[in-house]
Amino acid sequence: MKFSVLGGDERSVYLVSRLRQDGHEVRTFALEGSPQGAEGNFSTPEAALEGAQCVVLPVPMSSKAGMLHAPLSKQEIPLAPLLGKLTPGIPVFAGAVDRKTAEGLAVRGIDMTDLLTVEELAVKNAALTAEGAVGVLIRETDQCLMGSQILLVGAGRIGKLLGLRLKALGAQVTVSSRQERERAWCRGMCLGTADTGELERILPQFSVVINTVPSLVLSGRRLACLPRGALILELASKPGGIDRETARTLGVRVVEAGGLPGKTAPASAAAAIADTIYHLI
Repeated sequence: MKFSVLGGDERSVYLVSRLRQDGHEVRTFALEGSPQGAEGNFSTPEAALEGAQCVVLPVPMSSKAGMLHAPLSKQEIPLAPLLGKLTPGIPVFAGAVDRKTAEGLAVRGIDMTDLLTVEELAVKNAALTAEGAVGVLIRETDQCLMGSQILLVGAGRIGKLLGLRLKALGAQVTVSSRQERERAWCRGMCLGTADTGELERILPQFSVVINTVPSLVLSGRRLACLPRGALILELASKPGGIDRETARTLGVRVVEAGGLPGKTAPASAAAAIADTIYHLI
């Protein structure tokens, strides 16, 4: 099969390698900044798309408004003209596709799949994120995890999987959620639980907080309840869930750790993307 991989980070480089190992022909664009990605890289998207039977765009597709996520390229690549070169009827895969873009492509007959909405990949990414988060915590704290009091805000895939891993390392983990159903799941996994609506009451107990909720849950009022010098690990996608300005004023340290799969385990993250695309095709 002929693949075209346009832009992306180290995950895209490993993805290209995996696809080629599996016997596929791969043309790339905007990966020239990586020694491994430079091989078979074309200078124009038209050349990279020639003969493509499947197109893979970055996860996320755009890192800033209107531009292709292409940190391994020296070029700044506007997204709209690039998408305009896609051919109807050819499957296209990307991540974090906004609704307006998806609707515009659908009108043109472009079959675009947002990989981040596919449960198979979402679970794999959550597992990779949880593992990476443990490593970040070990690096950023001066105490061992065993016996630490840790609050996880959000009981989604990442919250549950990370809670289990921290518990296995001996941490005392509390997971907060607004939904009783999610709290029940966490209790079933022998994790402590709390209602996110009552965070002010419990925050003074925690010097380590991990946020997985991509909306403002750690407001200035709630941050003021934390002990001075507390650490917050931000795992949520932008804009995240923390009032950063107030955190600085209060001396609360915020460690930004979004997109961990691509940073801490790009080869595994690429393998997960490849397997998901194979299954969907």
